Amino acid sequence: PMSTNRINRIIKRFCRWTEAVLSVLITIVIIISIFVMVVSLIKNPEAVESARGFGLFLEEVLYFIVGIEMVKMLMTHKMEDVMDVLILAMARHMLVTHTSVEGTLLQIIGICLLFLVRCVIRKFSSTEKKDEWDEDCDDCR
Repeated sequence: PMSTNRINRIIKRFCRWTEAVLSVLITIVIIISIFVMVVSLIKNPEAVESARGFGLFLEEVLYFIVGIEMVKMLMTHKMEDVMDVLILAMARHMLVTHTSVEGTLLQIIGICLLFLVRCVIRKFSSTEKKDEWDEDCDDCR
């Protein structure tokens, strides 16, 4: 009979491989989508000349950025990466949707709170090496 420990290891290995496959698929879709977007921009550069056209373009680009951060989060399993995805998703939402002044203020407060939580996480994780994103949290150390 299989031990519980062995079953847990098999499940964890399966989950890691599934995450890796999903990350590769997401990356492929992002690359293909970026290529399609660049080709359509080359064929029709007037599409981004209007404010509405530029807004749609910005929305697509920000989706790609959130998708890339999602892949990073799936591969690293670090809380900081989860916070980065949440910050980028909120910033993307704030940039591409039109909300009231109160809604925008709440979104800004939410992003500030996420940055604060991210700084606290980094302050208390002693095993993290410093990277370029840590510069946001220099005041936290």
